[in-house]
Amino acid sequence: MSHTPRQTGLSLVELLIAVALTAMLLAPLTAILRGGAAASASVGEQTELQSQAQFAMQRMIARVQATPPALLPAKADDTSSGTWLAPALYDLRANADGTLALNETIGGVSRVIAEPATSLSITSPSVSTGRTLVVIALTLGGNNGSVSLRETARLGGYQ
Repeated sequence: MSHTPRQTGLSLVELLIAVALTAMLLAPLTAILRGGAAASASVGEQTELQSQAQFAMQRMIARVQATPPALLPAKADDTSSGTWLAPALYDLRANADGTLALNETIGGVSRVIAEPATSLSITSPSVSTGRTLVVIALTLGGNNGSVSLRETARLGGYQ
């Protein structure tokens, strides 16, 4: 009587079936991972916008508080600081790609302090106490949302 040796290991067909089953099980996980990566990118962009907006707002409020108290002259529009915070100027300017950036110009040197910006408003409401207030509203926006901040500060600080 002759014995045929018993086969050990996997045949090619069994291996292909195992690979196909594994691919079918992993396909939905790939979609979940892509969704998680997109959500992470969105949160990251929102956090970056928030950080830039807070940085820009702190710079502008510090400049308001460092500006001596005075009656402010009328401005042509509310989308820049005009001469109110001299020697600094804050305004929106278009980048090469068409987006807007918040610029700070001091001593002829201009630098971007936040982008992409969608709006800037610098106003001074009338107050009866004689203390000049400046209200700054800034909105930064990207593909995944926007961040809006609004602050009020007194010229010359809290004196």
